[in-house]
This record gives sequence, C-alpha cells and structure tokens, in this order.
Amino acid sequence: MIQLKSLLICIAFFFLFVFKSNAQNDTTYYPADYDISVEEWQKQMDEFMNRKQNEADKYYKMQKEKEYLSKDKKGIDSAYSQLQFEIYSLIDANKNDVDEFNDRFTTTENKIINESASLKDIKEYWFDWIKKSKIRMLKQYRTRYAIMKEKVDNWKRE
Repeated sequence: MIQLKSLLICIAFFFLFVFKSNAQNDTTYYPADYDISVEEWQKQMDEFMNRKQNEADKYYKMQKEKEYLSKDKKGIDSAYSQLQFEIYSLIDANKNDVDEFNDRFTTTENKIINESASLKDIKEYWFDWIKKSKIRMLKQYRTRYAIMKEKVDNWKRE
C-alpha cells in the first residue's frame, strides 16, 4: 500500500513538473505580427538573398586577396632568403657560423662588461677571434663590437 501511494505521488510530481516545464510563459498570439502578404514576404526574401549574395561576394574577394597575399609573401620570403644568402657569402659564413658567432660574441660581451675574466684571457681566447671574423660587420654586431672594443682599449691595465 505504501509503495502504491509513493508511486502515485511520484507520477503526480512527474506530470506536474513535465507539463509545467514545457508550458509557454507567453501564450499570447498577435496575429498582426505574423500576417504578411505574399508580396511583403517576397520582398523580404529578395532582400535577404541580396544580402547573402553581397556577403558571398565579399568572402570570395577576401579569398582572392588572401591567395594574392600568400603568393606575395612567398616572393618576399624568397627574396629575403636570397639576400641573406648573399650577405652570408660576403662575410664567408653560413647560418651555423653566425649562430656560433652570436653565442661566442654574447659570452665575450658579458665577460667584458662584467669584467669577469682577466684582460689577457679575454683578448687571447675571445676578443681576438671576434676581431678576425667578418661576421662582426653585420648590422646587429657593429655597434656592440665598437662598444666592446672601446671597453677593452680603456681597460685598466693589469
């Protein structure tokens, strides 16, 4: 008996919540909002189709521009790599040589600025190697090399 009562209560709650949750809050229907003539409907459809076509045209123009820009970028990248190759050939180096030089240059620069080694060691093992390399003529090293050279020339004599 208790099970039957609990079953009936569960069923009652189920139907109460299901029907309540599916009920519309606003059931008022305004016929004036939905009554449009065939001509008005066709006018709206034509307007939407025109907007759709305009957006599609914009999309295709952007796609063409993207393709053009990607081709242009490839050309610029190719010219950049060609110029980089020519610059490296002028200094008798390649990308790996420049990377190695950069590591050694930065280390030497830090040693000179911080005066963390003796002048003799810096000159003998680091600075003379940089001085002999043509890589130091690259734009990113010119001013830094001039500062290092000045610091080494004005170093307190040991």
